Amino acid sequence: MTAAARLAAMAVGATLLGALPAHAQKAQDTLRVAYTDPIASTIDYFDPKPETTAVERSIFSTLIVFDPATKTFKPDLAQSWKRIDPTTLEFTLRKGVKWQDGTPVTADDVVYTVNWLLDPKTKLRFGYVYTTRFTKAEKVNDDTVRIYEKSPVSDDLMIIGGNLVILPKHLFEKYDNKADFGRQHPVGTGPYKLMSISASDGIVLKKWEGFDSPGPWRPAASIGTVKILPIPDIQTEVAQLMVGGLDLMHSVPRDQAKQISSNPAYQMTVAPGLNVFYLNFDAKGRAGQKALTDVRVRKAIEMAIDRKALAQNVAPPGAVVRDALCVPVMAGCHVDNAPPAFDPAAAKKLMAEAGYAEGFDVDLISQPGCEQMSEAIAGELREIGVRARVEHLTFGGFASRQRAGKIQLVIGQWDGAGRPDVASGVSYLWGGTPVDYAQDPQIVKLGAEGQSERDTAKRDAIYRKVFDLVNERAYLMPLTSFPSVFVHTKDVSVETDTVGALSIDFFRLKWN
Repeated sequence: MTAAARLAAMAVGATLLGALPAHAQKAQDTLRVAYTDPIASTIDYFDPKPETTAVERSIFSTLIVFDPATKTFKPDLAQSWKRIDPTTLEFTLRKGVKWQDGTPVTADDVVYTVNWLLDPKTKLRFGYVYTTRFTKAEKVNDDTVRIYEKSPVSDDLMIIGGNLVILPKHLFEKYDNKADFGRQHPVGTGPYKLMSISASDGIVLKKWEGFDSPGPWRPAASIGTVKILPIPDIQTEVAQLMVGGLDLMHSVPRDQAKQISSNPAYQMTVAPGLNVFYLNFDAKGRAGQKALTDVRVRKAIEMAIDRKALAQNVAPPGAVVRDALCVPVMAGCHVDNAPPAFDPAAAKKLMAEAGYAEGFDVDLISQPGCEQMSEAIAGELREIGVRARVEHLTFGGFASRQRAGKIQLVIGQWDGAGRPDVASGVSYLWGGTPVDYAQDPQIVKLGAEGQSERDTAKRDAIYRKVFDLVNERAYLMPLTSFPSVFVHTKDVSVETDTVGALSIDFFRLKWN
C-alpha cells in the first residue's frame, strides 16, 4: 500500500470510528495519553526526547524555569540567583522544599548533580551541553551553591532553567548504573510522583500532594492520575481515542486531527511551540553519497521542494515556512537570506550542470513525527531524478546512525532542546562534533563566539551570520514550523502557551 493509500485508509477509519461514543475518565480523575515512541527512562539525561521531557518535568524540578508568559526566569528550587562575576552564578535555594520521600532538598543535591554531569566518566548523548560550558559546582552553605563556567556563556540560564534537572544525592549516588534510577524508583520534587513504569504497561503518575509550588508558572497538578500508554502506531491511537481508551493524543497528523475534531465529542488544540521541520544534508559525504558534497546538488534538491505547499498541505495546522532553524520567540533567531525558491526546472539544470542529469539514489531518514513530511519530500525529489529510499527510525535509532556518520539525508525536527534560544541548535548541528554533517570551520568558530557573547546586539549579529552561511552553502534547509496538535475529548483543557513543541506539561492540564 502506498503512503497516500495508508493515509486515506486512516482518515476513513477515523471517520467511521467517529460514530462511536467516547468515555473520558474525568469521573475517575484519570487522564490517559499515548506515546508511539517508547520511553526508556523518566530522566531526559538518559533518554533525551520530547516524550521523556514531559514525564521528567512532571516528576523533577530545575533551579529556575523560563516563564513563556513573561519571557523571564522564575524560581523553581532556587528562590534567587545572581552573577558573582562573568563566569560564576550563585543560587539560593527555597526553604522547606522536600523530595517525595520527605528528605529536605539541599545544596548537596545540586552540587552532586552538576558535578556528576561534568565527570568525564559520565557518558551521556548530550553531555557536551554541560561539559563545554561549566567546570564545577560548589557548596557555599546548605542553601547556597555556586556554578562555575569555563568562560562567559550566553545561554547559561536557559540551560540551567530548561535542562539541568536536579536529582536526589542520597538516592541517586547509590546506583552503580545511574540510568536505573530513572526507570526503577525515581524520586523527585515535582507535581507528580511516579507510581509505576514498564515497557508493556507504560507509566502511571499520581498527583503529589506534598508539591511546594514556587508560583503560577509552576503550578500544582490539577488532574489526579496520568496514565501514559505505549501504543506503537497512529491508527491504533485513533481507534483507542474513539472507543474511549484514550483522553488525549499529541503530535497528531494533519488529516487525522481534522477528521477526529469534526466529531463534536472531540477538540483539536494547536500550540505554535518551538519546533521546526528541516532537511539536513551529508555535505561531507561521510555516508557514501558523493553527489551531496556538491553545493549545486544540494541547492537543486532545495529548489525541488515546495515549502509553501508543505506548510499548507502536509505540516500540522498553523505551520508557516521558516528560513532558519528557529522561530521568532527564540533569542538569536535572525536571518537575511533564505533557501532558494521552489523551481523544479532550475533544479534539473543544476543537476545536469553538476553531472547528475540522470539523478541518483539516496537514503532518506525520517525522525518520529516526520513521516508524512518525508514521504511528501521524497515524492518531490523524484521529479528531478533524486530517488529517495525513505526509512523511518525511532529517536534512538536516528541518534545511533547520526553519531556514526551514516546518514545521507534526514527529515528531522528541532525544538531548540526545549529552550527559546538558538544556541543549542547551532552547537548541536554545526559544532564540529560527529553529528555535524557540514564541518564548516567558519560556522564552528561563529557558533563558539555566539555561545560566549552576552551582548544581545553582538550575539544576534553572530547568529544571523551563521544562519545566512547555512543557507548560502546549503548545509541544511529549514522547511516549516511544526506546531503541536493535540486532539482530546471535550472534557480536557489544554493550554497553548507552553514553550515546548512536542512535549506537554501534564500538570497544566485540567478537566473542563
